[in-house]
Amino acid sequence: MLLMCLIISTILLLGLTRYDRRFVLNGYLVVLICVCLLWMGYGASPLLLKNIGLILIQVVSYLSVGAIGWGMLFLSYHLRLSKLQRCLLFIAGCWLIITIIFSFTNSVGVRLSWLIIGYFAVGFVAYIVGTLLDIISFKRRATPYLLVLGSGLRRDGSVSQVLQWRLDRTVRLYRQLASKPKIIVSGGQGSDEPRTEAAAMAEYLRNQKIPGDRIIQETKATSTFENLSYTKQLISDDLTIITSNFHIFRTGLYARRLHISCQLVSAPTPPNYLLWGTLREYIALVAMYRWWHLAISFSLVIIGGFLLR
Repeated sequence: MLLMCLIISTILLLGLTRYDRRFVLNGYLVVLICVCLLWMGYGASPLLLKNIGLILIQVVSYLSVGAIGWGMLFLSYHLRLSKLQRCLLFIAGCWLIITIIFSFTNSVGVRLSWLIIGYFAVGFVAYIVGTLLDIISFKRRATPYLLVLGSGLRRDGSVSQVLQWRLDRTVRLYRQLASKPKIIVSGGQGSDEPRTEAAAMAEYLRNQKIPGDRIIQETKATSTFENLSYTKQLISDDLTIITSNFHIFRTGLYARRLHISCQLVSAPTPPNYLLWGTLREYIALVAMYRWWHLAISFSLVIIGGFLLR
């Protein structure tokens, strides 16, 4: 059953290459290879090691899924989300926790639920792998523009800690380059923000001794896709895009969709935000390909239900 589901998932995931081949090659391909190697090692192991391995997998699964479930419930109350997004996040968190609670029944419904959780868990690992490969494979070259993506402001209009770390990375890169590029700061004004993110970012850069005539403000964008889309309307030259490490993979996907010639530079993320930012980013990544994920999940439920009867 596991092998059949793996083959079916792989075939369906190949449909994602219609949008971006990196989604499979950089993430899922590496994960699938690792799963195959682990499966081969498991088959060749003594019975005692197999039993210990299964126990460890169960413990790790329960702990990680439970933590993610509670994290979703926490995020549903603390993130700036629409009512629909908040509701969906809350339902997903409840679903994960309920699955763990009723796992002892070993019913068909519970096993199907774990099958879907396993699918999205593989996707999450693939996202992490793809992000790391994007960071490792980065080869820096000089470009005429640096683009910094916005990431929210504090209530007093100053840059958030996440955004500050992006800007600090930009300043370090700017100072390293012999030929000084122009810096595009991209970010509009949110409903709870006193000014545009671009204005706050420009002020921060000026305080870091970056000349004002080297800063270009893009003040309309309210999402990652708009950051890149509006910037593309301003310039047509090569870009170096600076964003947080957890955000670099989806940024690359959008850049390829928009046919933007760019390279990506990752900025470190404050430790207190890294876990939540990573989880939120994966949810946004799933939303990008929501119809494919829904189709795959539905297929797994149908096939799994047939096999588990």
